[in-house]
Amino acid sequence: MITGFPMAGKCQINRSVKVLPIKRFLKSFGEEFTQYIGIAVDEPIRLDRVVRSANQISLLQKYGYTEQMAFDLCRKCDLLSPVYDFAKRGGCWFCPNARDCELRHLRNNHRDLWNKLLELENTPNLIGNKWNTLTQTSIHDKEEQFMWEDRQMTIFDFIEIKKKLT
Repeated sequence: MITGFPMAGKCQINRSVKVLPIKRFLKSFGEEFTQYIGIAVDEPIRLDRVVRSANQISLLQKYGYTEQMAFDLCRKCDLLSPVYDFAKRGGCWFCPNARDCELRHLRNNHRDLWNKLLELENTPNLIGNKWNTLTQTSIHDKEEQFMWEDRQMTIFDFIEIKKKLT
């Protein structure tokens, strides 16, 4: 079966596309090395894993940076991804944990990728039969929700139409 989509809460992509290749590279390196990672002081569970590894150092921990402090520094230095204009966290365009604001952005600005999500959901042999297996929400459900929201009239629209009719 195909993994990585849809599996809310169990991101296989991060592990298979990011973590494992980095581990393979470091294992093949053949020399001693220090791996600098970005885990903040306010992430104690993740930091605990770093403490157990002799060759990993968190520079954020070393300099006493919280996630918010790191975010603020990146903003100040204009290093933030444009994704932070509409989302609190970055992730894959097909992430089942994406919030509605991220999904709306994808639908409105990258229709080809949105259509790919709709298509992927209909693919046989996927683990789970819904895009978000935790909430039992499908991308087709979200498409319908956003379609109706797009058609929703505001009070200001109503007043403007009323003015034109009178």
